Amino acid sequence: MKVIITVVAFACFLNCDHSSRISSTGSNSTNVGVQSSACESSAGGYQHKPEGQLTSMSASQLFDEQVKEQHYHSAIGWGPKDHDDSYAFSIGRHLDIIDPRIIVPILSGVFADFNPKAASDCGATKFHVASATLSDLDNGKIRIRSFPEGRKAIDALETAVDKLRKAGFDAPDHPKAFLFNLSDHNVQMAKETNIRDEMIRASLETRNRVTMTEAEYIDFSNFLTTLDPKYPTWSEVGDYGPPTLVKDSGRYFEAYRKFKTQKN
Repeated sequence: MKVIITVVAFACFLNCDHSSRISSTGSNSTNVGVQSSACESSAGGYQHKPEGQLTSMSASQLFDEQVKEQHYHSAIGWGPKDHDDSYAFSIGRHLDIIDPRIIVPILSGVFADFNPKAASDCGATKFHVASATLSDLDNGKIRIRSFPEGRKAIDALETAVDKLRKAGFDAPDHPKAFLFNLSDHNVQMAKETNIRDEMIRASLETRNRVTMTEAEYIDFSNFLTTLDPKYPTWSEVGDYGPPTLVKDSGRYFEAYRKFKTQKN
């Protein structure tokens, strides 16, 4: 789980109440053009916003605020004396009620603009947050590959990963190798099976004695994506393991039985 932005933000995407998710663009409409300098513009004067101001922010502004928060603490550290998780969690909670289809184009813009050879520390943080946010959404809200803008975002991230590889970020001793490792992993999860799928598989095996081959496991993930792309929201996460299970696997077991019937 620690490959995600923060434990706090990831926990919110996996466990926050999704019933109030909005789908209209309204005040949360995408504005990709304001992504260019989220943390440079706040250098030396970064302060947490009051809750009321977060409430009125667009999706793009909330994303920039998350970038600022991550960039600030990447400089001063994340220890208990330096960091209050409540603000990062609050940003994540506000992002959580926005339809992922509004957030994803913002992430695509970050991936498309990213140049690893010329990126500042702020630019690297923005790319890291965007990559992790894509994974958060894919694991906690909707399979990103299920809709056109999502597939474009995956392609854009894969292109950025290729740029990182060509720039040498895949070398184990590269000081920012984590950017390559995280994003390469996130691309593979978005295209195939992800952390939520692993939880579902472990839950079915533990509670229902369901054992799947790797090929069947991938087929079942694709089946769930076609059946309901929002299947990650069917259950909250249970206690963290190993193995980590979903809290209620009943609906997944019903889907598996349907999957087996159709396959046979």
